Amino acid sequence: MPRHRPLQFRFLRKGANDPSRDDTLKISKHGENSVRLVYTEKNGDDPYTDILHLNFTQVMSYIHKVILLLALDEDPFQSMQLFIPGYPSLLLGVSTLHQHINYIMDMVSQTLWNWPTVGREEDCSTSSHTITHTDSLASIGSPEQPPNTPDNADRTESP
Repeated sequence: MPRHRPLQFRFLRKGANDPSRDDTLKISKHGENSVRLVYTEKNGDDPYTDILHLNFTQVMSYIHKVILLLALDEDPFQSMQLFIPGYPSLLLGVSTLHQHINYIMDMVSQTLWNWPTVGREEDCSTSSHTITHTDSLASIGSPEQPPNTPDNADRTESP
C-alpha cells in the first residue's frame, strides 16, 4: 500500500515561542474513507492525547467545528499552521480563520478524497512535450488583440 503524509494542524499559543507547547492535530490515512485523528493538547505540564477513528465526512465535520470553536474562544491561540500534503504550509491568525474557512475545508476535502502519495522527485516522469505558439492560439485573442474571427480576421483599420 502506498505511503501518505498526514495532514497536520499546529495551534500556536499566544506568547509561547516554544513549539513544544503547541497543540497538534494529526490526521493520517488509515484506509479507504478512514482516518486516524490524533489531537494532543499541551496546555500544562501534563499533555494528553485523544485518538479518534473517523470516516472522511466525520473528519470534515470535526475540522469545521474546531475552526468555529477557535473563533469563539475567549483566550484563543495566536495562530494555526496547516501542513496539508500537496499544498504549501500555511500560517493563519486565529482571528482570520472564520473568513478563510471555505478555503481550508476545500483543501482538506481535496486531500481526503485524493490523498497524495509519498514519492521522490526522481520518481516523477518528465514529459517530452513542449508547448509552442501556434495559429490556433491566435484564435483565443488577448486584451490587446481581439480574437481572430471571420468578422475581423481580414479587417484593416484605416488611419
